[in-house]
Amino acid sequence: IYVTNRCPQNSAAVTIVSPQPGAVLPNTFAVSGIAQGAHGNHITIQVRDAAGNLLGDTYTTVQGQDSSFGAPGIWSARLAVGVAPGTPGMITVMAGGSTNVVASINVIFGNPAPPPTAANSSITRFTVDRQQINPGECVTFYWNTANASGVYFYREGEYWQDKPVDPNPSHFSACPRATSTHFLYVVDSTGLAEIRTMIIWVGEGQRGGAGPGIPYLAATPNILSAANRCTNLAWTVAGQDVGRVILFRSGQALLDNVSARAYQDCLADSQLSGEIVYELRVENQSGSWTSRQIRITAARG
Repeated sequence: IYVTNRCPQNSAAVTIVSPQPGAVLPNTFAVSGIAQGAHGNHITIQVRDAAGNLLGDTYTTVQGQDSSFGAPGIWSARLAVGVAPGTPGMITVMAGGSTNVVASINVIFGNPAPPPTAANSSITRFTVDRQQINPGECVTFYWNTANASGVYFYREGEYWQDKPVDPNPSHFSACPRATSTHFLYVVDSTGLAEIRTMIIWVGEGQRGGAGPGIPYLAATPNILSAANRCTNLAWTVAGQDVGRVILFRSGQALLDNVSARAYQDCLADSQLSGEIVYELRVENQSGSWTSRQIRITAARG
């Protein structure tokens, strides 16, 4: 069952995919859905009791939405409420900073939660053999998942619903003609959606020799754990006409600030798994660019 409403004031169509209407939920639960035309690409989720009292709320970003192609994106979040078992209530969703509810469902809160388990990512691997290619060249993506009820792999501008793939293990070859963003979208057995992004740069880039330089890029510490989950990245940039500095973690942009020379990145529990790749991309005013990568290790232990 998909519950969707459209708000004429911001033309945002939002669907709550999970949980289903009437579901009995534990005090900590996952919410996920689809959004199209959400201004600002963000979603506000509120939890209220039957009398309308606010029990909790959260804010999440729509991933993979592309307004130029009309392609929807996905959103997900976890919420927690402190109520007695059997408490009736509702989940409401607002889009793009608006206070207008664009989707809502009635549920029952307070079902005793199962014994706690370690928070594991449903995506155990998502890599690509190359992120920087010349026109006409191809790349291969690889992934593994755990406890997945649905896995989708798609390119920016495509509808994720049309791109189901095998969960384990799997790979996909692509020959993008221009720089493009690719998404791995996984829904786990509890209904929580997780998405990873990977950007493939197409062009001469640093091979052309005209881009700015990155003499130094470091991450301290380079081994993260549950007790020490933050790393400090620092870099230097060479060149007189630098126009843009972008920092990525595993293909997802963390920072876009031409004057920045440092950034602290703190990982969530679900991200403390295996190798983390940071990439710094620097562009000059004419559009020439260069990039440099650094890899660190993250583990829960």
